[in-house]
Amino acid sequence: MRVADCRLWQVLDEPARQRLLSAMHQFFAGSVDYRNGRGGALSPRRASSLFNIYCRLPFARAFKLYKLYGRAAAFTPPGA
Repeated sequence: MRVADCRLWQVLDEPARQRLLSAMHQFFAGSVDYRNGRGGALSPRRASSLFNIYCRLPFARAFKLYKLYGRAAAFTPPGA
């Protein structure tokens, strides 16, 4: 997950993309404090749309997907 970038997103088939999105969702929606608070996570549809929009841009080839996801998830309420 840490090495996935827009170049990889462009060549992955749909099942591999779904596995990557699932792993990111599990990580970002995980526990963030001792009181079992949860982080914000994107739906697979929103995450896929986010990556499709950014990764089609020529200058974004090296963008790390987890950074794009994390920044977008920071503005998503937990459980949304």
